[in-house]
Amino acid sequence: MLISNDEEQLSTVADQITNTYNVQTRIVVADFTKNDVYEIIRPAVDQLSTIACLVNNVGMVLPFELFAGEVDSPNEESIRNIIHCNILSTLIMTNMILPKMLTQKGPNPGIINISSYSGLKVYPHATLYSSTKASIIQFSRCLAAEKYKKNVIIQTICPLCVSTNMTNFMKTTYFIPTAKVFAKSALDMFGVEQQTTGYFPHELKAYLYDLLPAIISKQLMKLKTNSQLNKA
Repeated sequence: MLISNDEEQLSTVADQITNTYNVQTRIVVADFTKNDVYEIIRPAVDQLSTIACLVNNVGMVLPFELFAGEVDSPNEESIRNIIHCNILSTLIMTNMILPKMLTQKGPNPGIINISSYSGLKVYPHATLYSSTKASIIQFSRCLAAEKYKKNVIIQTICPLCVSTNMTNFMKTTYFIPTAKVFAKSALDMFGVEQQTTGYFPHELKAYLYDLLPAIISKQLMKLKTNSQLNKA
């Protein structure tokens, strides 16, 4: 089952999956910034006999900006939207799916929450985004520590920069992979570690960042976001 607010893109991806892997796919058109979105999703989920894996990957980012004091600073609506999309979607979808996973028979299921390395570091000019991603990291850590009678794999992916529709101003490089390259790498790590960047070059950069004193790491992140601010 694929869920997104872009029906055309959903249909295209669903057709590609069906034609390539000869499996049945379902699509649900839903906007996670809306309060009533789960009334649309729940009936579709109830029709599924089993769920092998839930991937919480929905997210949005606001333009790089100061949190307050500027003309383009986020307003109340944009703050609500990013919280609904980046945090509530993961919490509510997990709350909806996990009970079903705990009662079904078969191999152990899993939940993959897509966060960001920005949720682990100070990330100026993306204060809202990095804060929501930090919330997902903590949620996943706590959820993974809970002991269930049936073992459900809870994994958090904290990538650095990936070239996607949301970050199309970034040039693809060895350290900035395409979404396809990153997804393949991240899936290879499923069940290996509870928290991972999902991509070896990102793991290497994260390791080097973590060796730095906090004050230097903070300055590097500030330089990076200033650079992205100029490109966006």
